[in-house]
Amino acid sequence: MKLLFKYFLDSVIKFPNFFIGSLFMCIMCALCTASLPILLQNTLNDVTSLSDGFYIQILLIIIVLVLSIVLEICKYISLDKMGGNYISSLLSRLEKALLDLDELSINKYGKNKIDHILYSDVLDVFRVIGNFLPSITTSILISILLFVISAIIDVKVAVFLISADLIGLSISYISKNKIRNTSSNTNKIIKELHLLLEDFTSTMSFIKVNGLGRYYSERTTNCINDFISSSISEDKTIYFYGGLMSKIISLLQILFSIILAAMISDNTVYLDIRSSYE
Repeated sequence: MKLLFKYFLDSVIKFPNFFIGSLFMCIMCALCTASLPILLQNTLNDVTSLSDGFYIQILLIIIVLVLSIVLEICKYISLDKMGGNYISSLLSRLEKALLDLDELSINKYGKNKIDHILYSDVLDVFRVIGNFLPSITTSILISILLFVISAIIDVKVAVFLISADLIGLSISYISKNKIRNTSSNTNKIIKELHLLLEDFTSTMSFIKVNGLGRYYSERTTNCINDFISSSISEDKTIYFYGGLMSKIISLLQILFSIILAAMISDNTVYLDIRSSYE
């Protein structure tokens, strides 16, 4: 992981425009999300009158929702371009380094290992640079930025945001471990089934002569049943934690909207009182 993080930093240094662009779009997405509760509150205030302001608020909500989707797409396009440019640069350097090696050194590494580095390892670097680490980095930077801004505006909002982040991180950590364990078990059973089928195809003559067809059929059925059970367990885990995260996010958004609405309401009352004295 340290090596991949090193590659990520190298990609940011080499192609800062793509990373800064995706970071900017992440911030804009966060601002769109933060503006929705305020727009909803204003819309609810105007719903009884059905004035021009009500329809303008509805239009603004639609624009913000569409804009957030477009920005999200643009963010990942920017990250894909950064990852693509970086692995292109990385592969060029690797190819040049290999061409500079003598035949003895190449034989020492082995063709299979070199193939694996050029294909699988480079693709792993692309996946990490094009999605995983940039998403984490931008999320952390945005969280810090929002926390600082909210702490300046209102401490209650800052406490709410840090609590929401801690809840999200806790669920993410637990779910990641659970999903990894169930996925590993499913992959293990799939490999066992693959080996069993390979064994069957390579020893068909022996199976016919010794009447082992029923034995292999039962083993195959049992292996498939184990695979289905493991897949069901994996799906349950994935959709349980995915649903839990989705519902908690919805709940936190509602609570955040209530907090903002209360703050707006308090400010309105304060301004009304002040204006009456003036």
